[in-house]
Amino acid sequence: MKKFLYLCVSIITCLNAMAQIDLYDRNWDTVFYDDFSSYRTWDPQTWISSDGKWKALAGNWVTHGGQYEHQIYQYQNCVFDATNNTVKLVSEYDWDGRIPACNYSLPNGSTYYPNTPGQNFYFDTINNILLSWYYFSGEIDVNNQPFGFGYFEIRCKLPLHHGSFPAFWLFGNGPHQYEEIDIFEYSESDSEHDSLRGYSSGIWFNPDTTYAATNYFKNHYHLSISEPDLGQYHTFGCEWMPDYVRLYRDGRFVNEFRERQYIPQYPKNIRINYALNNNSLNSNNFPNGWSGTDLMTIDYVKVCYLNWDCETEEIITCQSDLDNFDYAVKKDIKILPSAKAVKVRNTDHVTLRATDYFQASNPFFVEYGGEFSVIIQECPTNQ
Repeated sequence: MKKFLYLCVSIITCLNAMAQIDLYDRNWDTVFYDDFSSYRTWDPQTWISSDGKWKALAGNWVTHGGQYEHQIYQYQNCVFDATNNTVKLVSEYDWDGRIPACNYSLPNGSTYYPNTPGQNFYFDTINNILLSWYYFSGEIDVNNQPFGFGYFEIRCKLPLHHGSFPAFWLFGNGPHQYEEIDIFEYSESDSEHDSLRGYSSGIWFNPDTTYAATNYFKNHYHLSISEPDLGQYHTFGCEWMPDYVRLYRDGRFVNEFRERQYIPQYPKNIRINYALNNNSLNSNNFPNGWSGTDLMTIDYVKVCYLNWDCETEEIITCQSDLDNFDYAVKKDIKILPSAKAVKVRNTDHVTLRATDYFQASNPFFVEYGGEFSVIIQECPTNQ
């Protein structure tokens, strides 16, 4: 059925549905949340946190990024700070130069040494040299829990030094081999000439079944001078649905992507990493590169799913119907008052979502100060 929105009302204030994300209404259920308020440790054999929520490695590897990154992830560089209710990803420069393979830890069962000759994935075929690693750093994945369509948010402070490359992203394979949503990435190349305020977001997707992904929707964003810089706390959010990806910063809408054929459709893992970007570090030509220590501070991470009941046609005929609405995504929603007016009160925040259409007829109105939005979207069934 063709999707449409139909309104026939006397007075209605319909706010932009994309102006802000409101997770406190009944549209959303929180399915994952961590504010790091409880103390925990890392298992030195598995690199999994003592509560089982996080792991401090990318697969069984201690680094990733090939010729573009020069860090070795270590669980010791992921610090749970229960005093300040944060987790800190800490970078350290090895002052003696290139880090020998014997100087870092490996997860249980792994034999992967990135500085060992023969690990050709990390061989720079352009310059015909074996790459060198100069930094320890930290990254964390949500342990063994891929997520489907939903809202993903982090609150964090970023390291802003030369070569810093922190990110919050979703990744995973589907029939297209590899799909990725970068909720944010920071590097000086994304800074728009102000390395304290610029960052980027994007989508990597394969339109065919080859492994190599294409970067779609690579966009750059800039904080205004009136906002705290990226070294202070900000939230970065992403609403990922089958037919759109919307990006938010500090709860406010930033941008959206609606090319349906390039939107990932399969469950994704969460990764937060503090990488060191070789292109900015110039680490093959020290001491020109950055050689200090810094940290990325994470206050919380959360994931929310929409309630959905996409086969139901919902008809609202009185105030109690609206007050008791379950706020699930419906097939269609009609507000058809039988006698008395149905209204959104001045203290209400109402967002209705439907897959096919919405209709409202007299007498229906929104009181001044109330917030009312309608979103037409695909059904966000979580696979």
